[in-house]
Amino acid sequence: MPQLKRMIAAGAALVSIAAAGVLTTGTAAEAKGKPVTVTLACTNAVGSASATVQLQGSIFGPIASSPLTLDCGSASVSGLATNTQTLKATSLPNGFVSYSISQSVPASGGCLGASIRPASVPCNVGITLTVS
Repeated sequence: MPQLKRMIAAGAALVSIAAAGVLTTGTAAEAKGKPVTVTLACTNAVGSASATVQLQGSIFGPIASSPLTLDCGSASVSGLATNTQTLKATSLPNGFVSYSISQSVPASGGCLGASIRPASVPCNVGITLTVS
């Protein structure tokens, strides 16, 4: 019976450690101050798209950067097919990213969500957001 209790306790500890890792992932690449690369790419089918990106400490957790807005497409303000910028974390951990992507030309639409970093998010036809 004591051996069964130890096995149950060890299993519970392992589940707790795994859950903590999922909710607050952190690696050396996410260190405070190390810039995060954000790329918004549009194919020729996209006239104009924009994305706002913000780092978070967890899927539910504290904001870990200022918001960054970038655009792409031939009819966009930048006119770039691929727009790459850096985003600096303001706190740790920052292993998650929240994003909002909108397309206005040729049709209206968009995507909204959050993801573990690194992330590659396809949106509509011809838009991809990548966060390192």
